[in-house]
Amino acid sequence: MFRKSDFAGCGELLRKALKYAIGEWPAMKRVLECGDVELSNNLSEQMMRRIKMNLKNAGNIGSERSAMHNAFMYSVIESCKMLRRNVEDYLKSLLDRLRTARDGDDLTNCLPCYLPA
Repeated sequence: MFRKSDFAGCGELLRKALKYAIGEWPAMKRVLECGDVELSNNLSEQMMRRIKMNLKNAGNIGSERSAMHNAFMYSVIESCKMLRRNVEDYLKSLLDRLRTARDGDDLTNCLPCYLPA
């Protein structure tokens, strides 16, 4: 009944909130019907916080090539953290492997998820 009244008598912010909730109801209904769906995106937002902070620092990198190197190293460090690996130990192990590598060697096994802890 309230919906048919076009939210008569409500403040503008409440009206917008109710219209938003009604528009999102099909998605919310799916979330409520499926018990293994996460209701919050808090975890992903927390993981992105460090990336966002690094983005502020990256404004002064200077060149596209430097930015690519910075992004690569940042992704390596974050991968180590996600795998609960010590970043310094990983980098030491990586540099040891790269020192003995030859041209044409497959180095995909040097990723943080493949090298032994």
